[in-house]
Amino acid sequence: MDSQLNDKIDELIDGFTGADYEICSFVSEKNTQVDAVQFVMTTPAIEEAEARRAPAQEAQTLSLWQRLLALFQ
Repeated sequence: MDSQLNDKIDELIDGFTGADYEICSFVSEKNTQVDAVQFVMTTPAIEEAEARRAPAQEAQTLSLWQRLLALFQ
């Protein structure tokens, strides 16, 4: 009776701890010098928002003096 109880307890504990779980490695076979843990995470794609265009400004012909003043405004 005690051995059956111990076997059942061990079986339940193995179910919680994942003792029968086979670990799958995602490290490339080309990468032979792995010194740290590597993670692979997938997320939803990031989509680029439509670029907002600035209102077209009329090209003004400024003199050298006007351009110099505009730098400090």
